[in-house]
Amino acid sequence: AGGEGSGAPGNTLEIFNPATGSFSLAGTLTSSRQNHAAVLLSDGRVMIVGGSDGNQILNSSEIVDPAAGTVSSGPSLSTARAGHSATMLLNGDVLVAGGSDGSKDLASAELYSSSARTPEFAAAANMLSARSSHSAFLLPHNAAVLMVGGSSASAELYQAWNSAFIATGSPATPRSGAAGTPLAADGLLLLAGGRTSTAELYSFPTIKTDKDDYLPDVRAIISGAGWAPGEAVTLVFTEVPKRHPDRFLKLTADASGNLYYDQWAPERHDLGIRFYVTAIGSQSGSQAQMTFTDGDITWTGNVSTDWATAGNWSTNSVPLASDKAIIPAGRARYPVLSGTKKSVGSLQIDSGASLTVSADLVLSKSVSSSDSVVISGTLDWTSGAMTLAGSNVSLTVNSGGLFRVRSGTNGLPAFASISLDANSTVEYGGGNQTITTTTYGHLKLSGNGTKTWTGSDITISGNLDVTDSSDLVLGRNITVYGNLAIASAATLGVGSNWNITLKGNWTNNGAFAQGGSGATVTLNGSTAQQTIGGAHQTTFTNLLISNTSGSGIRLSQNVTVNAGLSLSNGIVDAATDGTTLTVNISVSGGNDSSFVSGKLARPYAAATSKVFPIGKGGFYRPVTIAITQLNGNSTLTAEQFETNIPGGSVPGTSLLGPRYWHVTQDGAFGNQIYYTITLDGRGLITPTKPVKIDKRAGGLAEAFNATGSGPTYSTTIGEIAGQTSFGDFALAQVANPTTLTVTSATGTYGGTVNLSATMLSGGAPNFPVGTPLSGKTISFSLNGTVLASAQTNLSGVASVSGVSLAGIDAGTYSTGVSASFAGDDNWDLSSASNILTVNRAPATITLIAPSPWPTYDGTAKSATATTSPTGLAVSFTYNGSPAPPTNAGTYAVIASMANPNYDAPNAIGTLVILKATPAITWSNPGDITYGTPLSGTQLNATASVGGSFVYSPAAGIVLNAGNNQTLHVDFTPTDTANYNAASQNVVINVLKATPAITWGNPADITYLTALSGTQLNATASVPGSFVYTPAAGTGLNVGNNQTLHVDFTPTDTANYNNASKDVSINVLQATPAIAWSNPADITYGTALSGTQLNATASVAGSFAYTPASGAMLNAGNNQTLHVDFTPTDTANYNGASKDVAINVLKATTSITWSNPADITYGTVLSGTQLNATASVPGSFVYTPAAGALLNVANNQTLHV
Repeated sequence: AGGEGSGAPGNTLEIFNPATGSFSLAGTLTSSRQNHAAVLLSDGRVMIVGGSDGNQILNSSEIVDPAAGTVSSGPSLSTARAGHSATMLLNGDVLVAGGSDGSKDLASAELYSSSARTPEFAAAANMLSARSSHSAFLLPHNAAVLMVGGSSASAELYQAWNSAFIATGSPATPRSGAAGTPLAADGLLLLAGGRTSTAELYSFPTIKTDKDDYLPDVRAIISGAGWAPGEAVTLVFTEVPKRHPDRFLKLTADASGNLYYDQWAPERHDLGIRFYVTAIGSQSGSQAQMTFTDGDITWTGNVSTDWATAGNWSTNSVPLASDKAIIPAGRARYPVLSGTKKSVGSLQIDSGASLTVSADLVLSKSVSSSDSVVISGTLDWTSGAMTLAGSNVSLTVNSGGLFRVRSGTNGLPAFASISLDANSTVEYGGGNQTITTTTYGHLKLSGNGTKTWTGSDITISGNLDVTDSSDLVLGRNITVYGNLAIASAATLGVGSNWNITLKGNWTNNGAFAQGGSGATVTLNGSTAQQTIGGAHQTTFTNLLISNTSGSGIRLSQNVTVNAGLSLSNGIVDAATDGTTLTVNISVSGGNDSSFVSGKLARPYAAATSKVFPIGKGGFYRPVTIAITQLNGNSTLTAEQFETNIPGGSVPGTSLLGPRYWHVTQDGAFGNQIYYTITLDGRGLITPTKPVKIDKRAGGLAEAFNATGSGPTYSTTIGEIAGQTSFGDFALAQVANPTTLTVTSATGTYGGTVNLSATMLSGGAPNFPVGTPLSGKTISFSLNGTVLASAQTNLSGVASVSGVSLAGIDAGTYSTGVSASFAGDDNWDLSSASNILTVNRAPATITLIAPSPWPTYDGTAKSATATTSPTGLAVSFTYNGSPAPPTNAGTYAVIASMANPNYDAPNAIGTLVILKATPAITWSNPGDITYGTPLSGTQLNATASVGGSFVYSPAAGIVLNAGNNQTLHVDFTPTDTANYNAASQNVVINVLKATPAITWGNPADITYLTALSGTQLNATASVPGSFVYTPAAGTGLNVGNNQTLHVDFTPTDTANYNNASKDVSINVLQATPAIAWSNPADITYGTALSGTQLNATASVAGSFAYTPASGAMLNAGNNQTLHVDFTPTDTANYNGASKDVAINVLKATTSITWSNPADITYGTVLSGTQLNATASVPGSFVYTPAAGALLNVANNQTLHV
């Protein structure tokens, strides 16, 4: 939190997460601070206190709530301090000690108690030595705070149980800015460094128990170490809350200085008690303290907020009807009792802890001792019924405790006894609720609905707060010892004639409704001033003022009393905040110790006399106004002042002293009004002439004859009603006439004059006309401003020398000198005037030649001059003209005095206006590429005036590549009379050009096609050489989008970059070449075989023929033979096929027919002879046919 990060105090917050080993931002403090202190409070919040913001030492504190992510203002220290320590004590209080206030080290200390209703710092005992930048350690199992090192070489202990600092052993080596920590071994603390490389151990006695909480009758193991061997150690057991006297136990330390005792146990009646055990050594004088509690079951909140979860309790079991449940502070989660009905024996809620009850709860315990609910923290009863099953269940709300009742319509459960600390709070926060009659500490009404009670009277020891949109209806009398506050949407209602007695402040931001004509609000504080305030004005039926503190009542808001105001004791201060107290009917009382200071308003509806018991400055000075004639209703408001009446006494009168009454009218009194006003003249001078009552109103001044023998005087006034019917009234008497003359005066401007006036009697007893009047104060004025005063001498002359004429111009003023006498107890005011002559003062003018001369910029240039005296106005001419010149050139200048109050000779000189040099705007052009000719893109200078540019190199020039090449421009302005020529250089970077490579994606090639110029055919925009990858002659495998790359090296490497380009090529699979000629003709009946099916391919693979080998074709020509080829390398080759044609000739049938046997003539031919057979089926036709008869012959032909 905070600290100095970059030369100044910071205000940021960071939280370290050990799981991730990292810091993260957690908000900001309201104030930047360094050299402050931080301490972890018992409720998990962190207090940041004191320090410095870089300009001053701070007394403020801030509270950081890491869980809520908020930062809020904390209480202020009594003393601003930096370099101090802040330590949380065993009971949760915080000790802030030492530090520096910026001028000296401090020995003072302060204590903060978080359990108080309004937590604040209070003074603690002083340290034995003033110190800052020290270390402070709460000693474990000892509870004392060790203060060591810093700006003091000594060490000391703070023992909270004794509320004192005591001396202890000092470090062997003085240490400032040291670090230290208690060790794991009991009774040892390591202190290291602090402007030294050494370290040392500090030992201390300890006392502890084996547990923090015990069930009744469970023995506690008490042990200790570090005591003197064999010494008697007395243990003092103190209870909080204190139900029994302190108990004592004596132990004896063994030879090693150790203590051990295991025979003590808390008893059943100790339930809810926190024990503080103080160990006191008889021999060593050492002391130590520890604490533990006696409770059935203690809330841990290890799992959740659920009351009914066993893992949330110290015994791993949920408390039941015979158990006492303790809710301690410092838990990350606090219980919520919800769901089904629960039972518990007793409840103890520690300071800083809370319990929310939103289900039925039965409080009972089957033991003889009283059951109890003890609240030091917060019990929030939101819903459900709270049943008191035990016969003696009591309620105790300790200081700082809060019992919030939001369930049902009833008030507090019917506890057998109720004990509410004066600093405790009971809050009724439900809907319509009945308030339990008892004596409250603080009573708060919140939520909505109406809260009522009709029992006996109620006493509230603290504050009564009506908040939110709740309504509180009082059914009996109520006494509030603290403050009473009504929130903006809330209402406080009072039943008929019930009274409110308040000893604190009244704050009304909402509505107050008081019933009955006799209802009275009494303000009777006795220790401090009470305030009636708030955003809304309050209307009381009756108001009784009886504040005996000596400080009275302060009205910070307007107040109306409908019936009666009773002034018994205490001044009502309406003046400080400019408020008004209005009393509609009666006012009683009014005396030197009780009156209204400020505005008191009283209405008039008929002719009557009313007293206004008002005063000022601790003096009671009432005014009585008796109206004897009126038509209509109106309200008069009166206020008394212990100063002279504004505007002074009415001419012809002399005031009896500094006092007047201011009376205003609200509303009309008809056409005419008559009234008698009576004023109190106590404390004023005793009049020697007839008494007058002076009245000033609306610019009118009147003096009325007064009646009365003193010290009160009256007059009756009758006049036309209106805005001037009332006004300011004062007591005066008739004044004696005077005459005053004043002499004329002459002086020099800025100098002085002597003034004189003579005052004479205008005629009075023993003072004939013209008698000089001595000892009278005469005020002298010049041109209406009072500048001096003097008393008249025995000749009646008052004179003043050396009166300043400052502020008065030279000239003649007919009434410039005046003298006046304000009048006194015996003599009337008078005045006179005469001529004042002021001559011009001498002066000199000196022309100032500027260095350097001004430069032409189009604006007029004026000469300058100094004057003596300095600062006088001077007029100039330039070559005879009053207008300051603008153009460049040389001018004759004459300076003359322009101040009418001075005379001076002219000053003559010269003014030179130099030619201006035009501003050329020309930024370094953006980089260009070689080959780009210079153009307006680069040659784009502009000038602040018109003119022409000449560039070098000129437009169109092509620069070689290179960085920071100079471009130059010469500018000639058009207006050469007022401007010089100008030039400017810029630099340009000419980057090498990148040649353009032209190379389209080559056409697809087939596998085994070697790369050649057909594919590797890139061209460039400039000469150079190409290197291809892969190179020419390379054969690529089959694949699409294969990259071909070329690197180009230009011949002109000075102006061109190397270039490269990629294209892609598709390498298609190759189609194998099949060799297969048309087979020779075959004859029908010849089966296909390798003779015909004899195709070959250019690559290895397999053939599939159609028709297949062995097939027999019918006879016919051009019959197709087909082959499909599958290559072995299918990655790089396609399958292929081919057709050939074959002729299948018809076969010649084979006829078997042997020459028949010889026949004899006459034998006809028959199947015996005609018996040819063929190799295929068919029919035979014989010639000669069967049945033919052949002639006899040999070798006769038979044909088939």
